[in-house]
Amino acid sequence: VFSTDGGEWNGSRFYGNPQTHKNIRYGMFVTENLDASNTWRLSVSTDGASYINVGAAVETSGHQTVRPVTGNPATPLTTVNGHNFKPRLTQVAGSSSSPPQIRGDLQIVYDERPDMIEEIAITINAAKRRSVETNRSNLQALADHTIGSPTSFVKPGETTTRYAFIHDVRESDITGDGIVAIDVVLHVWETS
Repeated sequence: VFSTDGGEWNGSRFYGNPQTHKNIRYGMFVTENLDASNTWRLSVSTDGASYINVGAAVETSGHQTVRPVTGNPATPLTTVNGHNFKPRLTQVAGSSSSPPQIRGDLQIVYDERPDMIEEIAITINAAKRRSVETNRSNLQALADHTIGSPTSFVKPGETTTRYAFIHDVRESDITGDGIVAIDVVLHVWETS
């Protein structure tokens, strides 16, 4: 005979890379003996805050995927994101002979959101002052992986010196008549 008091299982706090922001995408687990009065519900606590339910309580047996959504049509919750999270499974048991069970592991899938960077794409008319090959070579040298620090630049129409790593350099034909330009992609490096 099993207790019908239900109960909770609390998992360990997961940090992963503590510097990245994480957003719960879904949880997966396998259930047995579930019905409307024998359920399991997943919730998570992010960064030590209160537990938030991830989807509705599960009332069917088999492979389960629960998502942190609300409403109809479903929209993602904005409260299941942070730098670490702690899962909890809550059982409601209505049967003392065949209680709701979970088989195997709980899996939680999440997105990592690293710090965002500004990307600037510019096109340079390469043939104005020097040969196209010289301009391209000079820019590609600044994009080399051995460059140890960002390069300074000033955006047209601005006076502030900014810094960036050159991410990509390639030729393009801007007018379709053979006039060559060079496309450059900058990854801006913040100083504060």
